Amino acid sequence: MQVRRADPSRANSDVLDAAADAEAPPPRSREAQYYLQALCEAHLPILNRLIQGYRLHTYDVFAYEVSPWDVPVWYVHRPGAGSERVVLFDYATWDRKPQIGPMDGDLVTYRLTIPPDLQDALDTLAPTPGELELLDALNLMERGDYTGAVRRVTTAIEAVVEDELRKQLATHYSDEEVEKRLTASRNDFPGRVRQYCKLSGRQLPQALSDDLDRTRARRHQIVHQAHRVTFADRGSAQRSVDTGRWTFNWFENRPDRRDVREQLIATRSLGRHMSFFEAELTPEGVVVRGLERLPVDDEDDASPPSSD
Repeated sequence: MQVRRADPSRANSDVLDAAADAEAPPPRSREAQYYLQALCEAHLPILNRLIQGYRLHTYDVFAYEVSPWDVPVWYVHRPGAGSERVVLFDYATWDRKPQIGPMDGDLVTYRLTIPPDLQDALDTLAPTPGELELLDALNLMERGDYTGAVRRVTTAIEAVVEDELRKQLATHYSDEEVEKRLTASRNDFPGRVRQYCKLSGRQLPQALSDDLDRTRARRHQIVHQAHRVTFADRGSAQRSVDTGRWTFNWFENRPDRRDVREQLIATRSLGRHMSFFEAELTPEGVVVRGLERLPVDDEDDASPPSSD
């Protein structure tokens, strides 16, 4: 089998100089790493095109398309100047818990819980219908299964809506009638939402309703049209998962569980990759640009709404 060697990718020479300079000040060396992360990530479609071709040719059941989770460590080779190690997100390189704390204060070991609290949770916590699917969606986003994340978050919302609607119906009808009405609306999710809102006296915020419609439309494309959410579209998938989490909070209507999901997000995000550059694969090669931080329009504001 003959393999054609691809042309080398181009990069900003000043970035390469900064990355290779062991004495470069942190802002300069850190920005160089962010640039190189974007440069390496932009090559994922090329790698996955090769994997797709191999899978179609061989039907090897062990091969799969990859994401930064699967290939977190890259090397950028500069002829005559060695290689720079590029890590797409820090979490993949941890072999011990990191130390965190204020700039001039004492550091403590990073942890989200302690054994007694975890034991108490094991003894008392039961998941809300759909909650495990919501957790799956959050994890699939990190692992790079963006298609699966959109499917799971939509399933999570549909499950919690059915559960909450069942509770509302139970205050008006017999158990037999409740199940009869749920069966009749099985294929009418918008109707279930309207019925829940009417019975509960609550109104789903319009921003969440619009995002839910978009997410369900994308899930329909995934399920019925074999649409694949690729690495290049991960931003829209992340929005679906984030707004899906807020929508789940709204229907579940439990402040204690909402607080678990919405507090300490920065701490739980430790080790994630933060994008400060974006890269595009063009006919001329990979082009890296700085992200434009534009004001967010009110109608596109992606922030958690109030519970009511």
